Amino acid sequence: MIRLLKTKLIYVLAILSLFVFCMDGWAAKIKSSSKKIKEPVSFVPSALLPLEENIINYSRLYLGSPYRRGSKGPNGFDCSGFTHFVFSRFDYKLGASSMIQATEGERLAEDEIQTGDLIFFKGRNSKSKRVGHVGIVISKEEDGSIKFIHSACGSGVCISNSNEPYYKARYVGCNRILKKEEPERERIYLQYIYPTFPSYSPPLHSPPKSVKKELFFIR
Repeated sequence: MIRLLKTKLIYVLAILSLFVFCMDGWAAKIKSSSKKIKEPVSFVPSALLPLEENIINYSRLYLGSPYRRGSKGPNGFDCSGFTHFVFSRFDYKLGASSMIQATEGERLAEDEIQTGDLIFFKGRNSKSKRVGHVGIVISKEEDGSIKFIHSACGSGVCISNSNEPYYKARYVGCNRILKKEEPERERIYLQYIYPTFPSYSPPLHSPPKSVKKELFFIR
């Protein structure tokens, strides 16, 4: 009789242990699923688009990403961190701050501004002479304003216009980082774009001339 009771007790304890183990597993699963995990963004550039358009298309994939001071992505950016992150995808190394980036590349006249250029603004103090914000030019509009993508304090990665009152009062100018020389662009396509473009396999030295004309035209 005692042996039977011991057997039943062991059986009950085993069931209780299994139940506790399962409950711990379910709790851990629920806890882990509640965390917001940002999946890495996949990007397949087009070999038939100019470099500037590929850069803008890549930057658009991060629209809505949160603003995080001092962060260079991919789960959040400050303004210079965003431009640094996007351009590094295409082997252009930018400085760590908007002030440093404003010293890089070539300062442009207003009628020279194009897609892919960097656009600079003063910081919160519109009377300051220091650069405090940076974005990437999407397009020059017919009214002369500039549409750009950037990481802003209030809204994260978003698209804005230089005619908006806040930015109009702080506009500084634009710089060109992207080199227009064909050999440099060809190197970037061969190393950073063709390998992720599965439907086209170029020779190691250069793409065919028929494709080359479309790849490297300057708008």
